[in-house]
Amino acid sequence: MWQPFYNACREVIPQATVVIDRFHVGKTVNEALDKVRRRVRTDLKSKEKKEALFKYRNLFWLGTETLTEKQERRLWNILSWDEGLCRAYELKEVLRAIYAGEDGEQARRELENWFGEVQASGIKEMIEASRTLIHWKEPILNFWQHRICNAVTEGKINKIKALRRRAFNYNNFQNLRLKILEQEEMTPSSPHQRV
Repeated sequence: MWQPFYNACREVIPQATVVIDRFHVGKTVNEALDKVRRRVRTDLKSKEKKEALFKYRNLFWLGTETLTEKQERRLWNILSWDEGLCRAYELKEVLRAIYAGEDGEQARRELENWFGEVQASGIKEMIEASRTLIHWKEPILNFWQHRICNAVTEGKINKIKALRRRAFNYNNFQNLRLKILEQEEMTPSSPHQRV
């Protein structure tokens, strides 16, 4: 969800359908939820509650289906401290649930409804995130048409970054290229072939 990248894609491959990966949608909403959590933490008077909001911040990022019973109890206890924080978490979960659906038209209706719910919540951090998603609505909705994500590519990029860190940033591109090919169990067919 970066306009210069989108513009470059449109210029180089204008016939391509742009699909915004659900990871980036979730990340945008999780970042907004985290801003709400930090704001609430600042406003709390109780030192114990402030510490709990920091200590258990990772629970906010998890889906409810992945929480243990103990984690779920802890999370809902924390959410009970602030109505806005609870609502922001619920909005995040509603958006996640939209991705479980199979029908693109239903997803469109649910996403439009979600935008309305966010506006009605009055939670400024969530409203800001929803504005970003509204801007990218059509590429987001393209997910239901193509059902693709960028996880494999992101994984390869992370492997390359780890390789570069371990190798103290290869100074010679050809050596780095060969290491990447070796790591991916590929063989270079030509020294001029692009990776």
